Amino acid sequence: MKLYNKHRPKKYRNNKQIVILLGAGFVFPWVKLSSSSIKEAFIKDDTFSINGQTIGEFIFNKLDSFYDYGEANFETFIAAIESMMNYIISSTNIGKSVKNTSFTPVIYDLKETFSEIFKDKNEDEQRIYIHSIYQHFINLVLNKIKEYNKYVLDKKNERINKSLIEFISYLMNKRYSIKIYTTNYDRLIPQILSPHFKVYEALKDKANGNKVFIYDLQRFRKVHLSHFNLHGSIFLDTEIDPVKMKYSVIYNPQAPKYIKALNPDGGNPNEPLLFSPIITGYTKTQRGFSTPFNLGFNAFTNDCNDCRAIITMGYSFSDPHINSILSNFTCWGKSKLVNVTFTDEEFQKTPEGIAFDYEIYDLYKEYEDKTWFHSQKRKIHVYKKGVEDFLLDRVNWKYILEQDRKSTRLNSSHLAISYAVFCLK
Repeated sequence: MKLYNKHRPKKYRNNKQIVILLGAGFVFPWVKLSSSSIKEAFIKDDTFSINGQTIGEFIFNKLDSFYDYGEANFETFIAAIESMMNYIISSTNIGKSVKNTSFTPVIYDLKETFSEIFKDKNEDEQRIYIHSIYQHFINLVLNKIKEYNKYVLDKKNERINKSLIEFISYLMNKRYSIKIYTTNYDRLIPQILSPHFKVYEALKDKANGNKVFIYDLQRFRKVHLSHFNLHGSIFLDTEIDPVKMKYSVIYNPQAPKYIKALNPDGGNPNEPLLFSPIITGYTKTQRGFSTPFNLGFNAFTNDCNDCRAIITMGYSFSDPHINSILSNFTCWGKSKLVNVTFTDEEFQKTPEGIAFDYEIYDLYKEYEDKTWFHSQKRKIHVYKKGVEDFLLDRVNWKYILEQDRKSTRLNSSHLAISYAVFCLK
């Protein structure tokens, strides 16, 4: 297996970039952790109970009575808890101000809805209790991720790990910069790739074993191979910055539990959110503007604008903030998109295909079979047999570089002019 030389210089002279976006389905070759399995864990967890029901069962019953039955998932649940927490904290604040208090309690009276949950609790106890519930279920998600994250390098995963290494090596030996972004909360990519490649994550070692983030966007974008958890990580933590005398988000290799009730920077005016190491629920856009997440989203936006190709693996196109970046900042004149998914249906009839056509790029089918969907003008290629099969057979990788092979017939000046014209359209 020919691997890319880990010790080559960090920067390329050209600007050949490939963006890889990983969604929840990407981890299936390593573990079958689904949204429904986390929902089930929420329902069964008996740490908090109400009238003989777990709080998970109680809230999901409420949600199912409002939405179509079974439509609400664990992120809907977290969003509901976070809305409740916003209401309780705002309604019990002392010295209410537009700078520190949401107007939600003025508009909506939710006391009746919450009466069963907060029965016999005073205002201070309500604040502590609702944060305990939120904290507990965030930790439940973190523990689910930790369960598989520590086994990524086990022998049973040797074959798929080797295929992932070969895939990245294949692209880098073609002199591409590889920019990997994931919506997952694990360390799967750095664990597998770091022994073979220099993977940059905008982190700097501290004397105490933790790492701090380096907020240098240009440096992040110029490296050969980068990785960023767009929606946070099980390894994010906070500590007090002795210089600024306020907390900062750090990387903690011990993967601590989430226990702190701190306000992050960023977010909406007068709608304070409590820090969470992961972005889940319905506050993704607010949290995306706080550190360190804003570094990743800014780099992702710029990389989509510059890249020759975008590869999505296991991404369902259900995050509007990410879809907006893909749609508006991808330079479709010079870029293509290869989507790796798993479906037995016609791609355009799947929820994923419908979302792609509506939010990302118009789909006009040229050809489709059980394995591939190809759009007209060969802009979009969809592999339908899943992440594992895609990585294990390098024949599948040919569509990523197809356009570049054709482009080599053009001289460099013609190329530069063509790309500029396309991007201005």
